[in-house]
Amino acid sequence: MARKHTTAPAGTLHVLEHDSKLLRGNPLGDPHVRKLGVWLPPQYESSPRKRFPVLYDLVGFTGSGLSHTGWKPFGDNVPERAARLIYEKKMGPAIIVFPDCFTSLGGNQYINSSAIGNYADYLTREIIPFVDREFRTLASREHRGCFGKSSGGYGSIIQIGRAH
Repeated sequence: MARKHTTAPAGTLHVLEHDSKLLRGNPLGDPHVRKLGVWLPPQYESSPRKRFPVLYDLVGFTGSGLSHTGWKPFGDNVPERAARLIYEKKMGPAIIVFPDCFTSLGGNQYINSSAIGNYADYLTREIIPFVDREFRTLASREHRGCFGKSSGGYGSIIQIGRAH
């Protein structure tokens, strides 16, 4: 395998804590204070008046929100891939959000469940407005996208119709 070499500016990954009212008291007793990864493209700092579209990355079962931001030995993690694609002009600059929807059962299907918790509402009624308040987003559904791997792919299909 080839070594990883990139000349693309990296962008910035912020890890915030979000205190969820909707996950508080969930049936599994899982934490309601969650880590939230938010990757800002290099253009975010260099264009202080510009607003950006937002992509939400939903991980698969047994993954955490930040798992797609971790080191990969022979490939790009999601922020590295986005930075490279933006640098190569194969993608426009976008903010990427990595919500944490891990549960003590290993995850969920990004739906509201009386047995696990209201994770669909958590994403659409708490995380989206939180990101729109904290960052310079293009705050409308026309400027949001959702993608995922495995259960996260299923969750993306479910959420695409729910996003405000």
